[in-house]
Amino acid sequence: MIKKEIRILTLAFILLTIIAIISNSYSHYLIDTQNALFNKLYNHPLKVSNTALNIQLNIYKIHRDMKDVVLSPSEMTLKGLIHDVNTNEMIIFNAFDIIKKNILGDKGQALNSEAYTLFRDWKVIRDEVIHLAKQKKYKKAIKITQQKGAKHVLKMDKAVEKLYQYAQNKAQSFNEKSNSIITKQHKISYYVNVLGFVLFISIAYFAISRLNNHMSKNEKLKNALNIRSKELAKIFNESPNPIMVHNVNGTVIKINKSWKALTGYHFEEIDTIEKWAQKAYGAKECEIKRSVDEMYHQNKSLDHGVSTIKTKDDKLLYWKFSSAPLGIINNERVIISSAMDITELKKKDELMVLQSRSAAMGEMISMIAHQWRQPLTTISMIANNTLADIELDILDSKVLKNNSHQLLETTQHLSETINDFRNFFKPDSGKEAILISKVLNDSLKIISSSFKNNDINLNMKVHTEKEVFISSRELMQVFINILNNAKEALTEIKNEEKNILIEVTLENNNIITTIFNNGNNIDNKIISRIFEPYFSTKQKKNGTGLGLYMSKIIVEEHSKGLLEVKNQKDGVAFILTLPILKT
Repeated sequence: MIKKEIRILTLAFILLTIIAIISNSYSHYLIDTQNALFNKLYNHPLKVSNTALNIQLNIYKIHRDMKDVVLSPSEMTLKGLIHDVNTNEMIIFNAFDIIKKNILGDKGQALNSEAYTLFRDWKVIRDEVIHLAKQKKYKKAIKITQQKGAKHVLKMDKAVEKLYQYAQNKAQSFNEKSNSIITKQHKISYYVNVLGFVLFISIAYFAISRLNNHMSKNEKLKNALNIRSKELAKIFNESPNPIMVHNVNGTVIKINKSWKALTGYHFEEIDTIEKWAQKAYGAKECEIKRSVDEMYHQNKSLDHGVSTIKTKDDKLLYWKFSSAPLGIINNERVIISSAMDITELKKKDELMVLQSRSAAMGEMISMIAHQWRQPLTTISMIANNTLADIELDILDSKVLKNNSHQLLETTQHLSETINDFRNFFKPDSGKEAILISKVLNDSLKIISSSFKNNDINLNMKVHTEKEVFISSRELMQVFINILNNAKEALTEIKNEEKNILIEVTLENNNIITTIFNNGNNIDNKIISRIFEPYFSTKQKKNGTGLGLYMSKIIVEEHSKGLLEVKNQKDGVAFILTLPILKT
């Protein structure tokens, strides 16, 4: 009988070891695959799309300068314009080199080559126009600009737009693959750990019970019990997950090798729960001790969630704890606690944060370009009108003075816009006591003009002046993500009125911020998934699927709040709940 049980334990240990090795190897393979996807996502879609936008912007600048070249400028102004054209040409040629190095696929290279050829051909036209302008043959220069230059600019704009769309399609493909890998990895990790834990607890309980029965029946079975105990100890010590056994008195009975290897603490340093809590949790010692005390009154397995562990050399680890009653040993109730080290998964979450920040920067750059388009057009128009008045010798001092004041006001507006965006990208100074209304107003400064341009009405009602304790930069990122999503939803509907209503109220010591838009309802099949990483409803549009996911992390994990989305009769509402600052 004893030999049979020993064989069962040995086979079980081999099975557990094989499962652990296979799980670990496959997990590393998935992580490497995901890292490769992240690198592709950075090196191809982000670099190519941002560089394509940069090419478009500089094409517009050259086109604008070439229009000024043919307007009979002074010799000094002409030199300045030619210098600006040459500078922007170099920027565009360098941008084409960047795209050539990073773009993927033969189609991408062909699109880049097409745009580059068009730009190179346009340079020949520009050089001819500049040569004529230097000779003051403005009529001929204007004719060439109108007949050839304008057509080339349109062709180049379409060619660069194809590059941008190609990069965005690649980004969507990479995101879908990454999302699939993460889902697969989570499922495999969950099933393997549950299976391993159940097998280990079942085998351990079975072995201890059977060996105790044999000891009470026959002295001869002591040797077999010793052998079985050694096998069990080997399983316990060699388990890939950290394991601790402790009793109701707070005495640690044993820890395995993985526990010692990961934390750096030897058994003698943490032989009581009190010592372990003090060393590993510091300020949270009392909270952890209370949680451990509650274990002893449970008769079922418990999942304690994720805890931050401080190692002996002051490193931080993230462990997902679970525990189960092991039975009565030496007349004392014993608990076995097991942990899964998810530090690497946390690092992946940090990588998502960086990716989300990069995506936010791309959106901010788009917003800056959007907000600057009208002021720059105004400045260009005033300058062209002034030049025309000079050429026609009808320049009036009052008109010039009025134009100068208008230019000053417009440039002041541009300066204020720069300050608003600079504030958004300032380094986070940590949590602070702040009004929700202040963060909302700062957010609206950045994106309100895009609402006006899309005929979206925005109304904000604030019914409380209570403060919250939060990182204002992170909260601003949440509001901008939600408001941008509302804008996207409203641009897709045909309602005569497009409305966004923001309401801030106080309820049960919580500040409730509701952001409602009267766009279409979210499909009930996907509404539960919109906070998942890399899940996006924007399809071919510029969506990374990280905005709402990071908003959920910021509100619920960083700020102990709650972020929900609900379909309503005439639209969609995002509801953000944050605890008020207690005085």
